[in-house]
Amino acid sequence: MKKQKSILSLLLAIVFTISLSSCTGDMDEVGGTVNVPGNGKWVDSNMRGEITAESTPRLQDDFAAASNKEYILSLAASTDKDIKSIEILDNNMKDKYIEVINDDTLNAKYAQELRKFVDLAKDDELRNSQGIEPLRPYLDAITEITSVNELIEYEKDLEKNPFGLNMISESFSTVRYETTDTPVAFLNTMEYTLESANEYTNIDSVGMNAKKFTDGRTEYLLTRFGFDKKNIEKIIKGCYHIESLIAEADTQKSDINIGHKNYTRSEIEKMCDNYPCLDILKSRSAEYELFQVDASKLAGINKLYNSQNLDDIKSYYIVHLLRITEMFLDHEALVKLYDRRGLLNDTSKSTEEVIETSANRLILSYITQAKMQPALDQAWIDKYYDQRAVDDVKAIAADYIDYYRELLNNTEWLSEETRNMAIKKLDNIVLHVGKTSIAANYDSCNIKTKDEGGSFIEACAESFRYCSEFQRQVVSLGESRENWEPYSMSITECNAFYDISQNAVFIMWGMLQEPVYSPDMEYEEKLATLGCFIGHEMTHAFDTTGAKTDHNGVIKTWMSMEDNSVFREKSSKVASYYSMITPFSGVMPIDGNKVANEQIADLGGIKGALSIAKKSENFDYDKFFRAYAHFYAGQISREMEKYSVTNDEHPLDYLRINVGLQQFDEFIKTYDIKPGDGMYLAPENRICVW
Repeated sequence: MKKQKSILSLLLAIVFTISLSSCTGDMDEVGGTVNVPGNGKWVDSNMRGEITAESTPRLQDDFAAASNKEYILSLAASTDKDIKSIEILDNNMKDKYIEVINDDTLNAKYAQELRKFVDLAKDDELRNSQGIEPLRPYLDAITEITSVNELIEYEKDLEKNPFGLNMISESFSTVRYETTDTPVAFLNTMEYTLESANEYTNIDSVGMNAKKFTDGRTEYLLTRFGFDKKNIEKIIKGCYHIESLIAEADTQKSDINIGHKNYTRSEIEKMCDNYPCLDILKSRSAEYELFQVDASKLAGINKLYNSQNLDDIKSYYIVHLLRITEMFLDHEALVKLYDRRGLLNDTSKSTEEVIETSANRLILSYITQAKMQPALDQAWIDKYYDQRAVDDVKAIAADYIDYYRELLNNTEWLSEETRNMAIKKLDNIVLHVGKTSIAANYDSCNIKTKDEGGSFIEACAESFRYCSEFQRQVVSLGESRENWEPYSMSITECNAFYDISQNAVFIMWGMLQEPVYSPDMEYEEKLATLGCFIGHEMTHAFDTTGAKTDHNGVIKTWMSMEDNSVFREKSSKVASYYSMITPFSGVMPIDGNKVANEQIADLGGIKGALSIAKKSENFDYDKFFRAYAHFYAGQISREMEKYSVTNDEHPLDYLRINVGLQQFDEFIKTYDIKPGDGMYLAPENRICVW
């Protein structure tokens, strides 16, 4: 199937190349071949070393390189590490996190629990004096199990098993197959130690590295706990045996398994006559009525859950307990973890130096991994919440809604029925920005301090327990697209996205800071950065994936067959255009099908911003276009760019600038771009879908 898609992409690229030739007549001066996008004048200006002080790019030939040259040179001079706007945003947010955790004036309950957690994390003397012993009771709780019934009771027990060691765990479903007012649980197993199910039948270098890492951790920690070599080998073997049985039943063969329907409680109970997963889930978090699950995988787990496999299931839980808790132990364990991960990018520093210089960032990792992020987010809101940012987001989002309504009403190729459905979806988009609708107040979380006999491991365990209890509150509220709960995603992370299952746009605080946004920015700059990424996310509601879900996020086609045919043709034109681009020497041409949706969204964001701009007198288009380009400026290694071409569904950043902007008359006119210039694209060859 993949080969067929590849051939189709190639044919489309050939057809579109011929189309370009016949429409423009542009020919390369050397060899007489048809020009590619950019007329051969674009360079990957994000790749380190491509832009130097001697480079003389013209705005009309390579806007990304020319408009960002000075900034690129400053980045290249300041660091040899990969750096883009998103990394700058992330670093800025981490600096603010550190200010929050060191602010003892924040006195809400969540801030108090966060402070106790951080104090225990920072207390190296206490952690080193306690060693790995605080984890021993949790390990003993597994080794002392003697029957399947005791195993069931262990899985239910938040005191003995706070870290969620269960054959089946639940989270909120991210895909809806049926309309329902009842919360739907997405059931899955713990992550595979070998990264994916495929590794258990055909292990590759990724799986081998994961095995080496897991075996090293298990051997090291169990040796410290006093296990002999024979028992350690048995535990490792038992864990892999259970995981291989789970992988064998895994029909999706990936880390994310999506069921194709909602299952009722009675249907799940019929699948689980050995393994009482519903009783276990109820005791640990909440009682759901509907479920999504890989039914074959669940049946496979039910089959292996017996006395014959008891020791191996215990081994499975031991290995995963160590996986979850390793980083929360003493300094010795942390050094071993760093060495095993190979985190020493700077070989001039020892492991000890790396740990010492990254102490604050390590605390932030503890907070994330131990499920304390909602407490940090709430405290961050108390310290940094800015209503001006929320107001700006809402105002620009409202402008985009108006723009899209007008656009859909005037899109000639849409039938009346499809147009009405599209507008209904538009009008039902939920915007999440500012605060979660459900706050994690940590009222029932009680971390013991050092003076109270606490340990860092127990602080982590208490945070996990609170997470399970909080889940009950969330489920009790019922299913609503208006709900935004703090454990599903961090409200302060550097991200913005469209959720197809909720028909909702999420804007996190990490994106609402410089260089992307400041309340004091000029309007053109706000529209170019904040506006374009809001419009980008909204456009995802109408890309090739968004076309599969309706106004409530339920999987349902809302385009007529005729309209969908036109839509697919327009989308394939985007893919074909990208398939002609070899972004830099030494790599294959871009897979246009992979990046098409993100480019469709980019174009929707830019086109919407330019439409909104027409309402402003004396709008400075030069400032707008330069601000848009500046957001995507960066300096990345050749290796990272190769990785992005192969793995990232987003176009390379310099192409998001050049391909995105060359589609619009406003850009062409602002810089007096003519046929033959690298940035010129004839109107008949432009690729906007909407």
